[in-house]
Amino acid sequence: HSGPTEVKFLIRAIRLLREGGVLVAIVPGSIVSAQSTSWLRSALFSNGHVRLVHQLPRGIFPKTETECYILVYEKAPGRVVRLLNHDLLNPEFLRIHVKNLDDEFRLDFGRVYAMHQLEKLKALTPQLEWMRLDQIADVVRGRAKTPFRRKRAIHTTNFKDGVWLELP
Repeated sequence: HSGPTEVKFLIRAIRLLREGGVLVAIVPGSIVSAQSTSWLRSALFSNGHVRLVHQLPRGIFPKTETECYILVYEKAPGRVVRLLNHDLLNPEFLRIHVKNLDDEFRLDFGRVYAMHQLEKLKALTPQLEWMRLDQIADVVRGRAKTPFRRKRAIHTTNFKDGVWLELP
């Protein structure tokens, strides 16, 4: 099979599980949230269920820059996933029903928490017209300089301590 090693590992490990068996694996962020592996997360839920996804603190493994997660999978029916943030001693957690996940079955705590908070905010402010930022502005990502001349661009580095800094 072609594809990333971590995907092949996870597929093989799950195939080896007996019915009712549990797999505990440390996986990279691509397994939990990448668009390219949404098919894999969908398959996980159709052949069993992901019981828990716990984000590990950045830098927990020396010489790696990728986000890492503990993933607990059970080859048995189930529909509720427990997502935990990166705090190992006292993590925040969400219990979410699979039907409430997005179309990509993203399982990263930060994304699911943010989307949940956004939906609550929308419900509290029905008088506001909500729209995606990319519908009203060009969104540029990464370290590249803005491609727009004589226009100002807002970058995530302009946001510190809860405040947008003045642009140059």
